[in-house]
Amino acid sequence: MSLRPSSSSGSPSKTRRKMYKGGIDAEDSRRRREKDLVSIRKIKRQTTLLKKRQEQEERTFDTLLDAVPEIVKRICDEYPQKQLEATAYLRTILTLGDPAPPLDDLVKHGILPRFVELLSRDDAPYLQVQVLWVISDFIFTSSQHKSAVVELGFVPLLVNLVSSSHDDIREEAIWILGNIVGDSPEFRDPILSHGAVMPLLSQLQPHSPLHIIKAATFTLSVLLRGIPPVDFELVKIALPALQRLIHVTDEDVLADTCWTLAYLSEGRMDNVQAIIELGVCPKLVQVLQYQSDGVIIPALEALGNIAAGGEAHTQAVIDANIIPALVKVVRNGEFEVKKEAACAIFNVTSKGSDENIRVLAAEGCIEALCELLTCPDPKLVAICLEGLVNILAVGEANKDEKGNVFARRLEECGGLDKIETLHFHENNEIHTRALWVELTQTDSFLEERKSKTEECLCDPVGVLVLLRIQGERFIRLELMQKTVGEGGKRTSLASETSNVKPLFARNEKNASSLLDAIPEIGKRVCDQYPDKQSETHAHLKTFVTPGESALPVDELVKNGILPHFLKLLSRDDAPKLQIEVLWVISDFVSTSFQHKSAVVEIGVIPLLINFFSSTRDDTKEEAIWCLGGIANGCPEFRDLILSHGALIALCHLEPHSSLYIVRAATWCLSVLLRGRPPVYFEQVKIALPALQRLINETDEDVLTDTCWTLNYLSEGPMDNVQAIIELGVCPKLVQLLQYQSDGVVLPALEALGNIAAVGEAHTQFLINNQLLPCLRQLLTGEYTKTIFKEASWTIAVISSWTRAQVQAVIDANIIPVLVKIVYNAEFEVKKEAACAIFNVTCLGSDDNIRVLAAEGCIEALCELLTCPEPKLVAICLGGLLVILAAGNADKDEKGNVFAQRLEECGGLEKVETLQLHENDDIHKRAVWISDFFRAKN
Repeated sequence: MSLRPSSSSGSPSKTRRKMYKGGIDAEDSRRRREKDLVSIRKIKRQTTLLKKRQEQEERTFDTLLDAVPEIVKRICDEYPQKQLEATAYLRTILTLGDPAPPLDDLVKHGILPRFVELLSRDDAPYLQVQVLWVISDFIFTSSQHKSAVVELGFVPLLVNLVSSSHDDIREEAIWILGNIVGDSPEFRDPILSHGAVMPLLSQLQPHSPLHIIKAATFTLSVLLRGIPPVDFELVKIALPALQRLIHVTDEDVLADTCWTLAYLSEGRMDNVQAIIELGVCPKLVQVLQYQSDGVIIPALEALGNIAAGGEAHTQAVIDANIIPALVKVVRNGEFEVKKEAACAIFNVTSKGSDENIRVLAAEGCIEALCELLTCPDPKLVAICLEGLVNILAVGEANKDEKGNVFARRLEECGGLDKIETLHFHENNEIHTRALWVELTQTDSFLEERKSKTEECLCDPVGVLVLLRIQGERFIRLELMQKTVGEGGKRTSLASETSNVKPLFARNEKNASSLLDAIPEIGKRVCDQYPDKQSETHAHLKTFVTPGESALPVDELVKNGILPHFLKLLSRDDAPKLQIEVLWVISDFVSTSFQHKSAVVEIGVIPLLINFFSSTRDDTKEEAIWCLGGIANGCPEFRDLILSHGALIALCHLEPHSSLYIVRAATWCLSVLLRGRPPVYFEQVKIALPALQRLINETDEDVLTDTCWTLNYLSEGPMDNVQAIIELGVCPKLVQLLQYQSDGVVLPALEALGNIAAVGEAHTQFLINNQLLPCLRQLLTGEYTKTIFKEASWTIAVISSWTRAQVQAVIDANIIPVLVKIVYNAEFEVKKEAACAIFNVTCLGSDDNIRVLAAEGCIEALCELLTCPEPKLVAICLGGLLVILAAGNADKDEKGNVFAQRLEECGGLEKVETLQLHENDDIHKRAVWISDFFRAKN
């Protein structure tokens, strides 16, 4: 169990997905797809069976509520064994994630004072562990319960337990102290007053176990943050430990260490100076090359805070060679990381010397800040403008006969054109700072720019040219969520009825016959004779097999059948009985979340994992299916299964296992690696070698589930995407786009699209592996609508990065295919193709736009101007504006040939109608195009 709160930063994959699918909720999209995948094929074997997925149901808590007095009574009993059993039972109930555990009733019955006594029992370490787990659940529920824990004197006991000789006790006590503090200084100060820091630092030794170091680093982080800041003498005590921790390679430790340095650097100047003298600035700069945003963001905050301290502090950060790293992050990082890097650059421009500013400019900071001027975050745009003002002011003070060299670079990178458009921004800070930028330049330079701007704004054609220069790039419109459709769906196989003659009457019209038989079934299951047990389980299996109506699983549970299952699964002398029990449990967990919870509560998970090493293939296979069925759709059970080491056992199955086992294991692996929140990267790393082997299998079912697993991982953190690339499976994924089954093609295609959406370098890697010819083949073949849509979306992503990659799309002869799709495909596919064409117009050269026009893109975009989706209409108008601007630059005595073609295809009439559209974007763009034609005439 991990008590550590989840990261507050958003999932990088969610950010990437929303960059291209505005308005789409990634989690909702995932739920829709997983709902469509509920009927995924789970096995093909000699006797096929149906594995239905389940709808989650909330549990009822009346039984637990009624049991509170008895639980408290046993915990208060004088016999240690009863104390232990009752506390362990309470811990199990609370750990299962009940949405409304009766904690208030437990407090009213006086359980907390009893726990204070039990925590003092150093002769009963296992009892102490159980109590600590229960306390951890108390402090997570409300501040009221947290206050009760503090007021009853738990803090000194917890501080003492940090020095326990038992690792699990130390770790749990450390986590609880950290989680009591959280973001509440009122709890932080009492813990500090009990001397928690010194025993905590003693756990941060090189020889300490990693899980202890993780817990201690987190708790140290929360103890050293908050307002008012902690005393500097206490900070000095912790600095040597932070100096060691910054060199640890574990991601969690690094992240919490960087956050601690970020918090300390926000405090007094003493803290900032001490951090500099500690010598950690060069390491913080190195951390910026880390693959995880969870580490990069706090490192950037720490460096930015240090740089904001004063000129000497700024120089210390620059001496650590931060500038090249910041520029790289601004240009290649995720948006949230870019924001932090831009703030750090701004701090350097504000506090740095003239020489520092020259270093910034030499490393490309002017161009980096200009790239962010078109971002949607007003505060970030204002920060970038103010940073540019600071840089240009230094350039103006040091200008030579050639003028302000920094201003020239601003113009050459296209930044001045972006700034001119910001003069009319509705945000007052952006408007004012955009004017400041021009006021810092020479009079002659201003006059030249003023003349050019006025000339352009007086002519509608000039407006189009400005639009083209600006490169308007709202990349995506709102699209339908990615779903699995048609051939992409993996359908379940119909289960076959056993040939065993039923012991009991079975009639759908008279369900009571089965209900009447429940007591007899329970009696026979509990019979001492194995033959009767096995025979009864075989017939019980025919009753609970999914697909039948009115299954009395509730009655079976009420008759106490589940605890006997646990005993029977331990009967290694009766393998036939074990397999029958596994079949029944597999079907139990497929009926409802309530039944699944009941199965988990009896402690079946460790037994199922043990069966992975069984000598019988049928037992091993069914155990794998059971475990996957428990985890499927339930992140809390997935994490519980992972905590028992299931992933390691699954990935270490013998490579020469039977195909049936490989199929079951692959599906189970995909279940364990998907869901929200995503699994930790350490778990993902365990599975990577297995995925590398499985992607080279030839069986369709194995390939399908392997591709879905890679698809799920590629939607997760950046570490996952980078690991997939380093695994070397991308060429195989590209190759699988030519597979004969849509069930394999679709997940492979989605995984490749997710990787391309990460950034320019990842996209180029896929282009180098011949992705584009395969995408063209998909768009010209006989595939499902879903595959057409995903292939078009992937092309739109590829064409949104660089001009060279746009050229690669054109060289692959994909444009004619996109045009054909706009005319002939279903509407959902047309939208993706139109977005791809629009992205090419934004990034493409004049030659590229001439190719677009020659292939019929003008007519294709006009075709969509009457569609019912406003965002798509706005995108088509934007693409037409850019094409017309390019045509105006190439016009001859006959005029703008692109404008003529737009008029000839009837597009002008549609545009004129759109001038009255209620959508502001559509109205403005339609007016611009109409003004263009009026000026031409």
